[in-house]
Amino acid sequence: TAIAVDTFQDSEKPVALTGAMRPFDDPNPDGPDNLALAVKTVTDRANRGHGTFIAFADHVIPARGAFKSDTSKADGFANNNGEKQPQRPKALKFKPLGNTRVDIIAAYPGAPADLIQRSLDSGAEGIVIEGMGAGNIGDELAQAAQAAAKKVPVVLTTRVDHGPVEGIYGGAGGGATLADAGVISSGTLRAPQARMLLAAAITTDTDPAELFPDAD
Repeated sequence: TAIAVDTFQDSEKPVALTGAMRPFDDPNPDGPDNLALAVKTVTDRANRGHGTFIAFADHVIPARGAFKSDTSKADGFANNNGEKQPQRPKALKFKPLGNTRVDIIAAYPGAPADLIQRSLDSGAEGIVIEGMGAGNIGDELAQAAQAAAKKVPVVLTTRVDHGPVEGIYGGAGGGATLADAGVISSGTLRAPQARMLLAAAITTDTDPAELFPDAD
């Protein structure tokens, strides 16, 4: 949700998403403090022009590059951009994303090509592949990814929490080979956010590569 808001946000005004990890009847509820933090975030003039934020447990992070880092901690979100503000592409004109199908396929050693083919046969308009390491997948899945990239946009990310997706390795499933075949690197974004950006690109007829500026 945060990356979707950030993608369509055509305003200098900051937006903060928050919530609660503990219920309201908990002896130590975190919802009220999180709400106060969100208000502080959007009223801080230093945040103008920097898009959307996630605010939990005295921890404010940019939406772009964020991921859920812990299942139960009060500050269970992290960001893959470190201390720097992430580069944000030009805002897109809003269109609903609900009818755009983008599938996430998790790569694993020995993953077969038909994972991608079945996704395409079922109507996927775009595919996000959650690779390994800096963005590498097995040979068989790589062949299917290269073929799919000729039909629909394909984005490569990684299952590793931190670090960029980089086209370093050659070989059939290496990130460099996949990039040469038209597979787009997600940069610092992980699969859920890459999926949202790809859906936004497809829905608005935008070149998907324009929405992944960290890919270079």
